[in-house]
Amino acid sequence: MRWIIFSLFMLIAVSSIQAQDNSVKCESNDGGRKYCGTYSYNQVQLDRQISGSACIQNQTWGVDSRGLWVDRGCRAYFRINEYRRGGGYRPVSQFTRDLVYVRPGTFVLFDRTTVAQASADQWLSFHTPVALSAQTTSDATQRRFDVGAGSTSVGSIRALLPRNVSTSTTNLQGGATRLEVHAPVRAAVQQWLSVVTTGAATGEQVRLSSADGNVASGNVVGVELAAPQGQVVLFAADQGLASVTSADYTVTQAAANHVLIDVEPSSAGYSVTAMSSGGKLRIRVSPGGSYRASPNKTLSFAVDATGSVSPGASAPPPTTP
Repeated sequence: MRWIIFSLFMLIAVSSIQAQDNSVKCESNDGGRKYCGTYSYNQVQLDRQISGSACIQNQTWGVDSRGLWVDRGCRAYFRINEYRRGGGYRPVSQFTRDLVYVRPGTFVLFDRTTVAQASADQWLSFHTPVALSAQTTSDATQRRFDVGAGSTSVGSIRALLPRNVSTSTTNLQGGATRLEVHAPVRAAVQQWLSVVTTGAATGEQVRLSSADGNVASGNVVGVELAAPQGQVVLFAADQGLASVTSADYTVTQAAANHVLIDVEPSSAGYSVTAMSSGGKLRIRVSPGGSYRASPNKTLSFAVDATGSVSPGASAPPPTTP
């Protein structure tokens, strides 16, 4: 089981963003060989077979010096990965990642991507050492996959942004699995919020954003984690390198550690207040106060169930104005 947990830590490093510009339908309707475009071998991937005859790579379909071909009745859709095309073309013009690790075993990833062609099929991929099991979530716009060792759950991968992503899994050699998370609507700009957990405790995860109605003001987006312990992680909700200088958001009335990324360090510090109402806590972060963002632009603090605010475990000590 330890090697599976270690692999879950490592999959963060090998998760990647892809941009694929088109899909090609190639058909051997008369049983003979047919060519369907000039592509290199590493650009083409079988997407969906539509024939009764088997489509087997290097037997009934493949790529040679003349391009993509099908034979002996193979009919299928193929993905063409334009990112791997020659000539210096690179459709992914921006890919930035913020990664936050919160103890005892949760990674929160916020990725921002921009592509040259809005029609590109953008997708994020994760690789796990064993098969994945799809699970239902209370928020139907999220997607969750659990990683198991026998009957024991040892982790999970959850996609919170974009909302309503489409997913697919591919079995790889040695029992490994690739999970693909595709944006539901093609656009030049995408934001991806993902949570990877290790261990059996995978609690409720609530997306925080202005669109979800739980961020009243401030340029932030993130997630509230219920297990294995209360955590709130927020990022700057922009596509560039802007900083957060204030935030106003609502979370469950429960003890939690709060981590805000991309907060502009300021000698004036920040004030943090929490007000309880109707089983919720309204958190306000504003300029001027005793809480300081670190030099790497992180502001952390703890809030208990009564709304009492204190410094986070890794936060600089509050100062006296």
